[in-house]
Amino acid sequence: MRLGFHGATTMTSDLETDVAVSAQAGFRALEVWAAKVDHYLTRHSPVELAALFADKGVAPITLNSIEFIAFRAATMAKYNPLP
Repeated sequence: MRLGFHGATTMTSDLETDVAVSAQAGFRALEVWAAKVDHYLTRHSPVELAALFADKGVAPITLNSIEFIAFRAATMAKYNPLP
């Protein structure tokens, strides 16, 4: 088991801050908040994302709060057009 920092505990911080704080606190793992990754990737590449984690020695161990994981009947057909 790995102990990690949870990105939801710093809701107003960005991903860069979460990674830096994780490293400063001695965590080597981060439970990544999905919305923060989405925001980060609007300004950076996936290669830069990997470098962000590597430079701080922090591993992304989970991706948390993936929106729309439980579909409602009205939207289900959009994602699963099978009868």
